[in-house]
Amino acid sequence: MRRSLYLTMRDGVKIAADIYPTRTGAPGPTILHQTRYFRSVRVRRRAGRRLEAIFESPIARMRHRFMESGYAWVDVDVRGSGASFGVRPCPWSPDEVDDGVEVATWIVSQPWSDGAVGGLGNSYSGTAAEHLMTRHHPAVRAVAPRFSLYDVYADVLAPGGVHLQWFTQQWNRVNCALDRDAFHEAFALNLRLLLQSERAGGGAGRGRGAASLDRDGVEAAVGWWARALLAAGVRPVDDDPRGVQLAAAVAEHRANYDVEREAGGVVFRDDLAPSPDPFPGHARWRSIPGSVNRFSPHSWRAEAEASGVPVFSYSGWLDAGYQHSAIKRHLTVRTPGSRLILGPWEHGGSLNISPHDATRLNTFDHAAELLAFFDRHLRGVEGGEAPTVRYFTLGEERWKSAETWPPPEVRREALYLGAGGALASAPLVDVGADTHHLDPAASTGQRSRWRSFIGPHRRIGYPDRAAQDRNLPVYDSPPLLAPLEVTGHPVVRLFLASEAPDGAVFAYLEEVTPSGEVLHVTEGALRLLHRRLEDKPTVVTPAPSHSFLRADGAAMPRGEVVEVVLGLLPISWRFGRGSRVRLALAGADVDNFGVAEETLGRVEVWRGGGRASRLELPVVVEGAWGGVWGS
Repeated sequence: MRRSLYLTMRDGVKIAADIYPTRTGAPGPTILHQTRYFRSVRVRRRAGRRLEAIFESPIARMRHRFMESGYAWVDVDVRGSGASFGVRPCPWSPDEVDDGVEVATWIVSQPWSDGAVGGLGNSYSGTAAEHLMTRHHPAVRAVAPRFSLYDVYADVLAPGGVHLQWFTQQWNRVNCALDRDAFHEAFALNLRLLLQSERAGGGAGRGRGAASLDRDGVEAAVGWWARALLAAGVRPVDDDPRGVQLAAAVAEHRANYDVEREAGGVVFRDDLAPSPDPFPGHARWRSIPGSVNRFSPHSWRAEAEASGVPVFSYSGWLDAGYQHSAIKRHLTVRTPGSRLILGPWEHGGSLNISPHDATRLNTFDHAAELLAFFDRHLRGVEGGEAPTVRYFTLGEERWKSAETWPPPEVRREALYLGAGGALASAPLVDVGADTHHLDPAASTGQRSRWRSFIGPHRRIGYPDRAAQDRNLPVYDSPPLLAPLEVTGHPVVRLFLASEAPDGAVFAYLEEVTPSGEVLHVTEGALRLLHRRLEDKPTVVTPAPSHSFLRADGAAMPRGEVVEVVLGLLPISWRFGRGSRVRLALAGADVDNFGVAEETLGRVEVWRGGGRASRLELPVVVEGAWGGVWGS
């Protein structure tokens, strides 16, 4: 049923779109999906349509389910990508967002449209759906940003102010390949990353796996094979069978921005990237300080909220840092009918991941969840009232629901750092300090949450961290006398002294089981240059909020004790009876994050009295807090 064509925008740029009318031809609601990763792949004839569906999934499977339910569907290559003409000066530019509005206007003029449009997408396309609501098109009545960022700087460019270097490097390679219409190169890169994580075995790879595989020639060989036998690249529109217009569009993509170059020029959130401002005439755009803030959804909060459009924020606990993105969006954009779901998933939700069960292909019906949401807001279908918040508790392996986040039964309790690497439920009276030498080569390995952004990874998840922890300072609680549920946003407050003017602190919340296995629960990071907390947070979150502004940046005072507060990524986790709660500290994660100009070496962590470093946990306990510890 698919037909593809060019839609000409207000400035003459032609946008490639695949149109799937309702199967009966009768008017129905439409899902608009805008992507920069090829709306459709042209496969070799010998490979067949089955392979085409594999390359396009999970969107192809989602589209099929929606069309079975009476929806129309439109896939779009955003300007400067795929078969569309134009140039990409940055992600989600004002021109790109305005294109979405024009496409929505075109949709509602078609005989198969009933006038209702929903925005849906994963990752990049999820953010495109979120931006669509900010233009207040009357047909756009619901959006579902899935596994997508909310604050570009804090969620993906520099979580905790620490550059997520591995991602920007690899994402740049993928983008450059796609912009050359070299799908085979992007395919080979993804496969190499998968093989690299398999070879690393989940340990701290120190970056050696990639170089080894490059020497083996795996990526080049796979690229040749993929191009010769599988996929020829993006599929042209129907009236361009020889790809003449496609070639002209791809030629324009040579002027697209370079992700790695632009990201490397940003230390503070209000920095301007090296390239000149591409939209000098866009007043609202220019009023936002900082290049990355200008295309970040959180900067367009007022417009999003004023739209009144319900938002389904959708993520998973292993979705890099995007579970926090989903929560921030849900708490910040308060539109009626909005929902939040957090499952046991990686980026994209194709896997069920739990430390207490084998990683397996997803069994959760994402399409049914989304159909119920869009049926309600695009079709007015009344049914059982869905809970505002649904979340999965790892360890307990159970879905739960609430009307708020965090759930109302959650309360905050503290575990204090003590002498001899202890975590105790009460602070020490006497002040003391532990001196630690932080390993500059520490890592969470090549299967970490941060690697789920790119590639068909089947090994996302943290194996036993006992070996890594032998090189880290750790603080352990006594064995738990009863199970302990942590649901929400853990916080670490450290009183630190360092000789280095800058550096980063990584903190890991872990469970040490009675057998001695160490399970990764969640983590947080903070570059000490950015330690000042935000006076008036621009987003709503239960976690500590740092401004990351240049005016608030400050070197560490040499040898002085300062309080450093960092939030860990939100989680819902059940610690088992007999387990210990562990806090592990590090100064680097070399397989994933860039190293600050000054790394922490020798540091003092203070404890007791007025310098009581501590771990604050959002807990759900039955009975008294002290009963968990036997005090």
